[in-house]
Amino acid sequence: MAAQHLDGDPVRRGLGRPLADEIVRDRLIDVLAQRWTTRVVLMYAPGGYGKSIALAQAIRDNDSDPTGHDIHVGVRETTDALRKIATTLIDSLGASESAALPDDPVLLAQKVCDAVAAASPHDVCVCLDDLHLSDRIEGLTAFVSALVENLPFNGHLLLAGRTRPDLRLARLRANDDLVEINQADLAFDDNELERLANFHDVPVERLQQAQGWPAVTRLSVVAGDEKSLEFMIEEVIDALTADDRLVIALAVVAGEVTPELLAEFAPQVVVDELLDRVPLLIGLDGGALAAHDLWHEAVDLVSNAADRARLAGRVIELLAEAGDHQAAVDTALRHGLWAEALQQMMGVFVDMDLRVGLEQVDAWWTEMPVEARVGPAAAFVDGFRARLAGDFDASTGSIREAAVGFEEAGDLEGATTAVLELGLRSWLTQDAALWVEVFERSQRIIDAGGVRMASTSARGRVVEAELRGDFAQALAEYETLPERDELALGHCSTLALLTGDCDSAIRYLDELLERFGQPLAVAQSAAAKWDAGDPTAVFADPQYLSPRLDNVRDAVRGIFVRSMIEANCGAVPDAGRVEELAWARSREQTFVALVFAAQDLLTSDEAYAAEQFERRLDEIGFDEPLLRGELRRYLPYAYVLSERCRAWLDTDDRLGPVQLELRDLARALLDLRSGEVAPSTPLPANEAILTRLPLPWSIELAARLAGSGDPRGVDLARYLSEVAGASVHDALRTLRSREPGLRWGVDALLAAVPAPPQHPAAVTVCTSFRLAHGGDELVVSRARVRQMITLLALRTDWSRETLADVMWPSDPTKARSNFRATLRHVRQALEPNRVSGEADYHLIQQGERIRLRRSDALEVDLWSVQACLADADVADAAGDAASAILSRVAALQRWGPDAFGDVRDLDAVAPEIERLRRDVLDAGCAAAERTMAHGDLPGALKIAERVLDLDAHTDRAHGVAIGVQLALGDLDAAERAIERVRASMEDLDLSTSAGIEMLIRRFDQRRSRIAATRLTVVDAG
Repeated sequence: MAAQHLDGDPVRRGLGRPLADEIVRDRLIDVLAQRWTTRVVLMYAPGGYGKSIALAQAIRDNDSDPTGHDIHVGVRETTDALRKIATTLIDSLGASESAALPDDPVLLAQKVCDAVAAASPHDVCVCLDDLHLSDRIEGLTAFVSALVENLPFNGHLLLAGRTRPDLRLARLRANDDLVEINQADLAFDDNELERLANFHDVPVERLQQAQGWPAVTRLSVVAGDEKSLEFMIEEVIDALTADDRLVIALAVVAGEVTPELLAEFAPQVVVDELLDRVPLLIGLDGGALAAHDLWHEAVDLVSNAADRARLAGRVIELLAEAGDHQAAVDTALRHGLWAEALQQMMGVFVDMDLRVGLEQVDAWWTEMPVEARVGPAAAFVDGFRARLAGDFDASTGSIREAAVGFEEAGDLEGATTAVLELGLRSWLTQDAALWVEVFERSQRIIDAGGVRMASTSARGRVVEAELRGDFAQALAEYETLPERDELALGHCSTLALLTGDCDSAIRYLDELLERFGQPLAVAQSAAAKWDAGDPTAVFADPQYLSPRLDNVRDAVRGIFVRSMIEANCGAVPDAGRVEELAWARSREQTFVALVFAAQDLLTSDEAYAAEQFERRLDEIGFDEPLLRGELRRYLPYAYVLSERCRAWLDTDDRLGPVQLELRDLARALLDLRSGEVAPSTPLPANEAILTRLPLPWSIELAARLAGSGDPRGVDLARYLSEVAGASVHDALRTLRSREPGLRWGVDALLAAVPAPPQHPAAVTVCTSFRLAHGGDELVVSRARVRQMITLLALRTDWSRETLADVMWPSDPTKARSNFRATLRHVRQALEPNRVSGEADYHLIQQGERIRLRRSDALEVDLWSVQACLADADVADAAGDAASAILSRVAALQRWGPDAFGDVRDLDAVAPEIERLRRDVLDAGCAAAERTMAHGDLPGALKIAERVLDLDAHTDRAHGVAIGVQLALGDLDAAERAIERVRASMEDLDLSTSAGIEMLIRRFDQRRSRIAATRLTVVDAG
């Protein structure tokens, strides 16, 4: 009977699908049904495992008796694919936003999540098939990740594809909210294979050789009674052309045959024809293909090991030709081609340490067996690792060994890379003997025909010029190169800074970032702009100079520059850390001298700083060119602390534009110290003063200007206070004690520039009035003081007259005297530790205007409420419903029944307070409604009850309370909620709203249905 089916049914005769599909359905129907109780279901296996069939069957089964809404989209690589996927999902849910979808994948996902949430209380399962194509569709991975993270309570995901998607699923797995269906789950088991064999009347042994792979099992059904799967594959192999065999071997070696690889090895092969002719090959989008695992097992039947090694070698060569040496290294290591891996590492190291750091090189080194670490390339890798880690002695020996080995082998490229690394080593340590060796080796390589060494001879001239302190000449030598690479551009930026040409340094760094994507260039550019007097880039990103800790050279420079910048803002640098990282070269030791000078100025006095600075300069060698280069960059330190530096810098003809400005600024400070009424040179902008002087000197400059009556002193001090905060006033008070002659100027600044308080203040007006400092509550017994603080919190700006009229509306004459006395008590309450004579910080009085300063030092709960409401609107506009809910709930929680108790009876502000109250209650209702839509019924009820505690007549909150109980199926609780809203409306002599009436009708329908069911049961009994 089974044979008749095979002969009469072309579908069964071809692939035996119906029974196989039925088996898949029977096995997976219950598993896939878990998509309604689980947040995410993953189904992944190679092609031919029946994923799409199983998914289609599950969707059809749900259509016949729906548990929820299945929304299915097959991923396809098309133009604007991501937008099309999102549009399909949103349109399928009946939403109306797809016409104006954003480009950002995370925002796109949020739009989908909003559409799913709007379908509540119904469940929605978003089914994405062929998800293995996500790497080819820009933004799809981020889109799916955002769905996983943000899908609402009523949403579920079923993700199907050939590979396991790279998603963050640990939390879901820990919460038992993830189901995974893999190759083993989709493969036919022995019982199913026996059922198929019996149905199709074929030996079960033949089917078992397919190892449960559904597609191959179906194929083996039609092989004939006398054939086994092995024989069938052998027959297929016998019919293969040489090109077919080559492509199969290439697929096994490379993992995926791209069109580029196909064009290289078998340009005459047509992919579609090959897939039709050769079984067990998997067609991928974009014209690529892969081989099934069975071909990996049978690869010896189509190629020999030597041919596959040749293929792997050529793949590595193609990657190297494309400039992707790191991928070439990884490929070689994966195939155990150790010599090729070392060779490709040399390609990575051509740019020395710009492309890789210690962590990456260590990972490669660990992957290689010890016995493979031989030869000059291995010696180079070992030395390179040592140099990155800062072990220069070990580095030199290994790199020298590599250079000798490459030269003896006639490998001029390898020898060039090794000699250049030796050159870097000699430059970093100022090892003259090693530099002579580098020069001699370079000449031998050039004489032997080393093209790259000849083209980089200019680098040697650069280093020579730099070591003798002629940074301008070093830059000029770089200009002789036809094109500057990564290393050259980075070095050019450093040289430009040393010549005082910050604009050129920034230009080089911009080019470095644009051409080579060097992330370190961003931090270096921020530092160069700081040197130029522009702190904007540094302040825009607090992580402006996170050092590359996998490279000692970058680490010491990064920490030093950051320390010097922070010293200008009043932070004491960790000079010991810089000293620990720095090696013996004069440049790094100059870093140490400078950062210790900054530390001493901030923690000790200038005389001690100068003494220690001079001592360190002597240890380094005052005439050392690299020392002088760094002193020019940080010129004010040298000019102010050292008389001999001052004499040198006054006559130095190598100062660049920025360095001349630095000298003028240092001279201005010394002019004022000498008693000059005004500095002899113009002062730069406040931003430039900040970036060029340590904070104690910036403060001293401001105080001396203020003491001479120059308004620029107060202006500078205000700016510094905004940037450096309390450090400014600490420095002012220190200056007053050390320099009695500056007392008048310091006091003028303290009276004009408010100091941030020692402890932040917190004012509460949205519940019972409260004022606290650093967490300790201050009792404010005077009602008028509480009133004035509350009113100042309510409005951002008052005139003194208006504020007095609001507080004392019936007696304007008395108001003036009461106002002054009350204002005095308010100042004391807001800043109880303020020193007499110093400016108020929290209270700002400018002419007749008075207001509270908004700052991190003053927390006002009303401002937080208003910020929460504004944040909720912004989140709504961005489609971030979860954040909108959180912000609205936060506003609601901060509001209490006693809000504005001291002022709500004042006629002038009562309407304003009522508007605030209604805004908060409306926000709470919106949060409760959206929370309910997301399926968090207890959370929605809690929010609604909070609203009703504040105002028992809020109709929308009553509606949520009733709706939640109906959704929970608790009709008794729903009835109590209905009785409560009716009583509330009767108090106001109003009828219930249409929305409440709709909920009441739903309640009546459910109660009637239950009553009818009970009656039927009784009658049946």
